[in-house]
Amino acid sequence: MSFWLAVVAFVAVLIITAPCGIGMTKDSVVYFQAARHAATGQGFLSFSQQGILEPMLHYPPLYPAVLAAGNYLGMDVFGWARMVNAFLFGLNVFLIAIMAFYITGRRRSALLSGWLALIFVQMVEIHSIALSEPLFISLMLLSLWMVMRYAEYNRMWMLVLAALLSGSSMLVRYGGLSVVAACAFALVIYPRDRGIKKLLGLLSFLVLSLSFPVVWAWRNIFLSGVATDIQWGFFPQALGNCVRGLNTLSIFLLPAGFPAAVRWVVLLLFLLGLAVAVRDLFREMRTGETAARLKIAWTVLGIFILVYLAGTVLTVLFISNGGMPLDRRVLLPLPAAAIALVPTLLRRRYFEGISRKMISLRVLVLLLFLGLMFLRTAQLAKGMYKNGFGYTSRTWTGAELVKTIRTLADDVPVY
Repeated sequence: MSFWLAVVAFVAVLIITAPCGIGMTKDSVVYFQAARHAATGQGFLSFSQQGILEPMLHYPPLYPAVLAAGNYLGMDVFGWARMVNAFLFGLNVFLIAIMAFYITGRRRSALLSGWLALIFVQMVEIHSIALSEPLFISLMLLSLWMVMRYAEYNRMWMLVLAALLSGSSMLVRYGGLSVVAACAFALVIYPRDRGIKKLLGLLSFLVLSLSFPVVWAWRNIFLSGVATDIQWGFFPQALGNCVRGLNTLSIFLLPAGFPAAVRWVVLLLFLLGLAVAVRDLFREMRTGETAARLKIAWTVLGIFILVYLAGTVLTVLFISNGGMPLDRRVLLPLPAAAIALVPTLLRRRYFEGISRKMISLRVLVLLLFLGLMFLRTAQLAKGMYKNGFGYTSRTWTGAELVKTIRTLADDVPVY
């Protein structure tokens, strides 16, 4: 079932992006520029705001590298990006479903988590645009899953693979440092080894995973004299971005068209209900009645969610003039990691001692949420299919400015 959900996800992105092509933003333009130059052997280059071709410093290189690989298959970068994103959506749906099955051992859990990932509107949207987040989510999920497997089986190859995957995530988004940090914290707890063996395992993980960004920083210093063009400092005006981040979380639950007050109340109720469910789960864990995989999964994924949240807030407050918006792109890894845990909160134990009316109410709320999410996703897919997104939308491609640019000679620079 997980495989077929992945196939549906793959086909869905191909269908959504068929008329207008993969969606594009300002970041997408940089990725395509870097990919095209890398494919011709010039390295990762992009145009500055002044129109000067220079080494790419602001963005990590792995997503442009993946796009550049299409050149060796005889595909243009736009068509290849579309195939890559479709594949990554299928992979991410598959990984979430498999993780749910791994945690619970139940096929219906895999079906529920996989289906929720498939119809989650922000997942569909991001995978239909040429952005680095789909690849980041894939590496994040694989990293966390390998750490969970290592915590259970204590096999060195799993630790090495987790280090390679989490280190690679930092070459997709610098936020991958949260993945490395979360995995490192989890390795302090698991496996239950003590002494030098645990310490060596943790140090090996950190050295191997952090070697990826170190090599990239060395390349930047060699070419331009600086490790990155990111600015550091404390930016108190970014506190407003944190408030907007809470608004983004509310939009994960209800459409932006709902009044903000309603969305915030629903978000608060959701967080309170989640807190109660998690409290009950951890109480059960202390009694020793909970399966080992469930304990490991909640520990590893819970650590990641907390570390990623903290890392994101610190990034907003101390990096890049506080200008990074806490939008759906930045916060999407949170629900992507949490969806695999949803079936663990719907186990039979949580319905014991509750009246039938209350059980019916809980089931009704869940069905309403899934139905609303499906309708939101269907509406989004319909809109992107008809109009595209960003620089590949019909609004942009049909604009007079674009038509005028197309009439210019090929050697005329356009900034």
